[in-house]
Amino acid sequence: MSLARKPRADFRAAKPLLVFRAQSAAFMGGAHFWLAQMPYNQARIKSQMAFASDSDDTQKFPPWQATLFGGLRILFRGQPVSAPPFRSQALLSLLLLHPTKHKREQLAGGLFPDSPEDTAKARLSDRLWLLKNHLPEFPLVSTATEICIEEGQVWVDVDEFRLLTRKGDPTSLARAIELYRGDLLPEQDADWLLLERENLYLSYVRALQSLSAQFLKSGDPLQAIPLLEKLYFIEPFDENNLRGLLRAYQAFGQRGASLEQTASLMNVSLRTIQRDINTLEVQGELP
Repeated sequence: MSLARKPRADFRAAKPLLVFRAQSAAFMGGAHFWLAQMPYNQARIKSQMAFASDSDDTQKFPPWQATLFGGLRILFRGQPVSAPPFRSQALLSLLLLHPTKHKREQLAGGLFPDSPEDTAKARLSDRLWLLKNHLPEFPLVSTATEICIEEGQVWVDVDEFRLLTRKGDPTSLARAIELYRGDLLPEQDADWLLLERENLYLSYVRALQSLSAQFLKSGDPLQAIPLLEKLYFIEPFDENNLRGLLRAYQAFGQRGASLEQTASLMNVSLRTIQRDINTLEVQGELP
């Protein structure tokens, strides 16, 4: 399976559109609420701390689990449950990511910013019906004005990832890295999701950097090397990542591997420069 990532520039290019759509949806009652850095729900963190330290003991988990890294996956008491229809997954994902009560008009305006208000509300009702019909036992609570997921009934991998990265100790960071199975909900391309996805990816990169640095500081390069190799693969042009990897190789007595990695980076850099030159020549921007 290829682990190649899309260029991070894709997010930067989309960001103006993201902000524009969020602002244009303001008449719906603040539909851009999830684009800001929302304070994390402290009650949700506390409700999960009891089982965050022992992920193998399913008795400590809420009955429902949802994983969002690498794609949406729903489980009930450890057993996979078929995913709801795709067009309802954006609503479910938003409710899982932000476990608070949401006004219906906010959800409608945020999920369907290009639709008239009445149409957006009708589409929201349709998605909600699909979720309830496909997952009748799921702890989804809805009233005439609000929609939410019942507190404490669903474990979410993103919640635990955030909690573990905040702790910052080696055991917690290792668990957080294990939880990150891929980009947040890569099958979805909604504008409101871009910032969430990018922030979590950057947290993952920082977790790799922090844990590998702790291993190097404690004199354990063997533990640091796999983490630094992963960092080099996903961020090949970050000099700090390469420098750490070379130090780890040398500390472990692998001078040959250090030289080989340096040569590999030089080849990648030369190919990138040549590609850019060819592009400029085709566009007629070189003298």
